[in-house]
Amino acid sequence: RAGAISAREDKRLADFILPSIAIGRLLPVAGRVVTFGSLAGFEALLRGKPVTVLGMPFYAGWGLTEDSLSNPRRGVRRSIDELAAAALLHYPRYWDPESNLACPPETVVARLAQGTEPSGAKAQAMRLAGRAAIIWRRWRNAAIRARKNPSPDQP
Repeated sequence: RAGAISAREDKRLADFILPSIAIGRLLPVAGRVVTFGSLAGFEALLRGKPVTVLGMPFYAGWGLTEDSLSNPRRGVRRSIDELAAAALLHYPRYWDPESNLACPPETVVARLAQGTEPSGAKAQAMRLAGRAAIIWRRWRNAAIRARKNPSPDQP
């Protein structure tokens, strides 16, 4: 993705740059995934690949990855099944486009298996609701960080 590293520096640091290939096509031929914190590392873990993490994504620190950073709050070893269940079943909130209500992940899987997608006004409303949820989460997380790390000029 676009970042602070120039194209010339990219070429110096990387053996290959494959920007238009889906990660799912690359993982079967990868011996190891080294990442800062992308979902590619989680995808690799799900496929049984070794992962080295230079940052602290949600899947690091549980004993499944080789980590460059430590997080004392994640001292308990977790299995890949436990991590996948937490990330895909227990933590997220899913929304059923048919009933327009919150739903368990099994309902989402059933809807995907049906192969139907909402269209028109319903699809537009769902996109707007999704964007609103993202904005709300960002504001909430910023407020939590501000409470944990108050600025020096606040009483």
